[in-house]
Amino acid sequence: MYWPIIKSFLAIFFAGLSIKLMDDILDDREDKTIGKKTWAQAAGRGAVPYALLALFLAIMLDWERGGSLFLASYVIGMGSSLEQKEGIGLPAWLESATGGILGLVIFGFPVMSSSLTVIISIDIMDDVIDRYSLETSFNLAQNICLFIAFLCLSLALDFEKTLLTFLALLPVLYLMERKWSECLFRPW
Repeated sequence: MYWPIIKSFLAIFFAGLSIKLMDDILDDREDKTIGKKTWAQAAGRGAVPYALLALFLAIMLDWERGGSLFLASYVIGMGSSLEQKEGIGLPAWLESATGGILGLVIFGFPVMSSSLTVIISIDIMDDVIDRYSLETSFNLAQNICLFIAFLCLSLALDFEKTLLTFLALLPVLYLMERKWSECLFRPW
């Protein structure tokens, strides 16, 4: 009876683990500079296979939700540095646009748009938390309003996916941000 919801939650959870691990891999230099310890650092060369395993599990459990959320995070992540050239030499905006079009073709407009809006709301929430904790000057009210707007849009587009995504975000952040995570990858 509850198995479809549990499968979707687990798919979103594993997609979240994959997204967070990939983000930590990409931000490794910056994290080391500020002294932040991450799973990617602790896992070393195993970080990419672990991220791919988590993505595989997400797609196997619910390919539409797991895959569209991962692809949406790719689109939003690439879109944050529009002019930067990425690994294959294309500007990030072109990779972002290509990912968005690919997502629309594979998953369709309703699925991809709801995934994009939930990832944008999480990205804005993350920016608010990071900037507020660093006490840098930025417009807190404007960012909170943007977060609420995208959250409401996401809830309107796919209430269940949005709710499950924010519920899955809690254990993902708990696991990935805890200091004890270093113990899991301690060298033998």
